[in-house]
Amino acid sequence: MTRIPWLALCVGLLAASSASATTFSFHCLSGDGGGECAIPAEELWVDVDDLGGGEISFTLHTESSVRSSIAELYFDDAAGLLASLVAVIDGPGVDFEIGASPGNLPSGTVEGFDADWAFGAEHPKPRHGVGPGEELTVVFSLVEGTSFSDLIAAMEAGAVRVGLHAPPFGNHGNKSFVTGARVPVPTPEPGTLALLAVALAAAVVRSRRT
Repeated sequence: MTRIPWLALCVGLLAASSASATTFSFHCLSGDGGGECAIPAEELWVDVDDLGGGEISFTLHTESSVRSSIAELYFDDAAGLLASLVAVIDGPGVDFEIGASPGNLPSGTVEGFDADWAFGAEHPKPRHGVGPGEELTVVFSLVEGTSFSDLIAAMEAGAVRVGLHAPPFGNHGNKSFVTGARVPVPTPEPGTLALLAVALAAAVVRSRRT
């Protein structure tokens, strides 16, 4: 994993979060097929931000109204735009590492999902996964010559996709999700920015320990 100055990363993420992010919703690939699978966009989404210097961040949010915890996060980069991993930044109560089991999004073959990057919550997964009101940020560097708008266009075309696995999601077992439409989501409130600042501070402490 490439190391960069943590202060610069924190400033970049906070600045990006204060602006309007490009947001994508998710649709369900597996599960009971009922209402809990067809979740509203405001309950599960990912913000994609341009940090400058060829770096971008994906911040996963969930405000699910049902019992849930996102345990695995996957990236299918069919367009080949994500050059390298810069950082994994855990929000409060979240603990993710690179690598996941299974290595590909469960039920991802339904839509030809082939993970190039995988991240998983530490055990016990329900406790360290991304639950309602929690966040996880993953930062990548883009391939040289690639712009942020190139990435967004690839995501809109389905050439770059984000996948999620939640064991469980609601009361009907495991479910898998993949990014769908680009949707308008309100800019985070100041309280959300404060939580991100706390998460970044914790990441700095964690980095120094390791």
